[in-house]
Amino acid sequence: MNDDMYPDAKVLFRHRNGDGSIGGEMLWATSLGADQYRLESFPYFVRGISWGDVVLAPFVAHDGAPAFQRVLLKSGHGTISVFFELPIIDGNRSDQILAHLVRLGCHYRYDGMKRRHAAISIPPGMAVNAVCGYLLREGVAWVPADLGNRHLSLGDSGPVV
Repeated sequence: MNDDMYPDAKVLFRHRNGDGSIGGEMLWATSLGADQYRLESFPYFVRGISWGDVVLAPFVAHDGAPAFQRVLLKSGHGTISVFFELPIIDGNRSDQILAHLVRLGCHYRYDGMKRRHAAISIPPGMAVNAVCGYLLREGVAWVPADLGNRHLSLGDSGPVV
């Protein structure tokens, strides 16, 4: 158990890729003991989890890491995946859109190689419609990864892929 409560582990999450193959994503977490971890980052590819969720992840020897089994406690954060036409470069339109989301209270991380895919963490209490509606108005493609128990109502606009 981590007495300082800083991330001290990476938890393996398996997911299905677009081509049907199985992929893996490692997320930083804080060990809470008894194979329980609080997520300290949020996913690019895994659905159904968000920053701050507490998960059960026993150590799996052949993976060399704790491997996700299930969510024990939802944090209230939500996660969406965003796909930009332009790579994220300081000062360009994609970067400005992310900066606006930060001003709203969101956090993000993006793929440093391709710079077109970002994961957005929506904090508890923030209206999902405000974030997703803004992205739609800006013409940015997004998909919900984990909205928890939040309701998304954008009329007929729905997620754009």
